[in-house]
Amino acid sequence: MTAHGPEIRPHRAPDLSSFPIRRRYDWFAMSLPLDPRWIELFVIVLALALALAFPERLRPAYRRLRRALDWIAERPARSIVLAASLAGVGSAAVALLLQWPTPRVHDEFSYLMAADTFAHGRLANPTHPMWRHLETFHVFFTPVYASKYPPGQGLVLAFGQFVFGESAVSLWISAAVLCGALAWMFQAWLAPRWAALAAMLAVGQYGIGNYWTQSYWGGALAATGGALAFGALPRLLREHRVRHALILGLGLAVLANSRPFEGVLAALPIAVILLVHCARLIARRRLAALVSTTVPIVCALAACVVWVAYYNRSITGFAALVPYWIHDRLYTMAPPFLWMPLAPEPHYNHAVIRAYWTGFGLEEYTRQVDLARLGESLVSKAVVFWRFYIGVLWTAPCVAAVFALRTPWVRVAAATTAWFFLALLGETYTLAHYAAPIAGILVVLIAAGLR
Repeated sequence: MTAHGPEIRPHRAPDLSSFPIRRRYDWFAMSLPLDPRWIELFVIVLALALALAFPERLRPAYRRLRRALDWIAERPARSIVLAASLAGVGSAAVALLLQWPTPRVHDEFSYLMAADTFAHGRLANPTHPMWRHLETFHVFFTPVYASKYPPGQGLVLAFGQFVFGESAVSLWISAAVLCGALAWMFQAWLAPRWAALAAMLAVGQYGIGNYWTQSYWGGALAATGGALAFGALPRLLREHRVRHALILGLGLAVLANSRPFEGVLAALPIAVILLVHCARLIARRRLAALVSTTVPIVCALAACVVWVAYYNRSITGFAALVPYWIHDRLYTMAPPFLWMPLAPEPHYNHAVIRAYWTGFGLEEYTRQVDLARLGESLVSKAVVFWRFYIGVLWTAPCVAAVFALRTPWVRVAAATTAWFFLALLGETYTLAHYAAPIAGILVVLIAAGLR
């Protein structure tokens, strides 16, 4: 208690280790003195030592693994179906046997509110006459009652609620779609055997036990959009087919409706490559190939722009005004990007909401614009992405990917990754799913390093 009433403590950044699924997987480590990551490192070192000490005894197992990968890679559709099935069934099994997905973070409740709105046939809800008593995080109540986030994740969850009566089913379906899309992408970036291996790695990394498929926070949808766009790019450069151009445009549209800023970052390397390719087609006077490459993408993006403008107008009243901006003007002081100035403190109706935005939100911004703490901020951001996408297990293959840079598409993957994470440093907040649009690119680098 304070002289002015009960003490309101600022909320802290959400900790992914607090998710029930993480606790269930790490139960065996609770009684051990070592961190689970050190145990993982010990297992890796032990496996390498055994491989070096007894290579002949391990050769039969290696041959069987090669034969299994060759069987999977023999038919492209087989790899896609297998990856999608393992991810869908695996994520459902985890939810049913270990822990049912339960919303625990503010953002999840905002997405579920959007899903319920969409499932009832509305894009937004009318302002409640007593809305000041119902205020919560990541939602605004005027001019309408709606989530601040882009509609993609809400639409995915609404599908499960409307069709199956349960939004969690959408998580399993999105896991299957994501891993199927990644398997399709890898077939254009890697040799068949290594594409099959990368698909199985993606199932374990993204499709079963992480918070993308065991919470309502999102990540799988943006990763699917990135997989479609990056998977269509090499195919389009080789074949100039309309369907590849449409799939690329669809991937970009998914990114625009799930993670718009990060989607733009992922789309810029694609745009550069396409512009160079189109310039070559013009120089060679291949107008038919140019039309089949560009027109479907333009049409898909035009349809996306119309939809986004219609959605924005339904929420904010203006086609070019996104809901996220309305929410920030009403509640936040810290801007979403570090190069933007602080906003004046808005009026808050509740002390707990003020404590959040003037506590955690403001602290994240001030910590990163302080040059004395710049190194600490960069390291903390790098650790967030390293722990989720690479970890101890895949650090060595990522380093070894340097020796695969002679392969053109590996160079593209490395350059895209470097550009993407460099640009992410300008964001105020840092969470693992912010890098979801290039999740498939990171698996390509891991597979190239393993090879």
